[in-house]
Amino acid sequence: MDMFGGLHFTVLGFCCNQFGLQSPEVNSETLNILKYVRPGGGFIPKFPVFGKVEVNGLSEEPLFTYLKDSLPFVNPVIGDIKKFYWSPIRVNDIRWNFERFLITADGVPFRRQCQEMAGVGFQRWVRTLSKGKISGISGLLPACRSASGVSKDMLPGAFPKSPEEIAAAAKKYNIRVEDYKPIADNGEGYGDYPQLPDRSQQDRDPAYQWDHPDLRRNWNEPMHWDFDMFIRNRVDTSPTVVPWSTMCKQLFGFVGFMLFMFYLGDKFPAYQPVGPKQFPYNNLHLERGGSPDVEPEEVKNYEI
Repeated sequence: MDMFGGLHFTVLGFCCNQFGLQSPEVNSETLNILKYVRPGGGFIPKFPVFGKVEVNGLSEEPLFTYLKDSLPFVNPVIGDIKKFYWSPIRVNDIRWNFERFLITADGVPFRRQCQEMAGVGFQRWVRTLSKGKISGISGLLPACRSASGVSKDMLPGAFPKSPEEIAAAAKKYNIRVEDYKPIADNGEGYGDYPQLPDRSQQDRDPAYQWDHPDLRRNWNEPMHWDFDMFIRNRVDTSPTVVPWSTMCKQLFGFVGFMLFMFYLGDKFPAYQPVGPKQFPYNNLHLERGGSPDVEPEEVKNYEI
């Protein structure tokens, strides 16, 4: 708002509790949470913050239904990260509970943000819309490129067969021809998507200045088809200090030793009883063949 507030621009904030139930407060508590908790430090928004709404599902706010219908996306559900894993090249669309819609002064939905928008692109969008130059599409082309998701040209194409098709696919994914190798054409629809090494994010240099430090990757860098399996809280392919063979020997050696000790403990119990075993019902008088007409002797199992 400090940057664009004077350009007939404003932000409308909507809270939602459909993402991990992380917004359970009532509407009257929202501003206090922003001021004292997150982001805290006396923060006061300079734009209207509305009450909580639902942006997905049967009780979806009509406003968001209209926005999503006006600006359709491959996945209409806002913030559903699981449904993005079907397409591993949609790296910039992997976000959770943030969605932004840019609307003109006339109330016409203009652009839907499906990733973290580049600052330059966002500035051009706002300035162009605030000046009423909606028809000046040429002024928005650089912004669209910097702030859009994956273009149609980067979607998987047909499986390359000729050297020319291989070279074109390598160029499309920013890979050298000698390093490009497509995933095997086994009928699962990989197309010309490259076969990238099975390397986890933990295995990538943490000191490198990545464009996206959390994912340790750069913009326009192709993603592994099974990207979700190699994030930092999943499989770790980093070299281990101890060889796998040594770790396996230690593991199975420990398990075998414990099984052997359990066997010895069963054969040679270390805790012998210190008194006769106690039974109920007068030491099982009737169960052991005693006469019901004879009063059994009192069983005394301990003395005080």
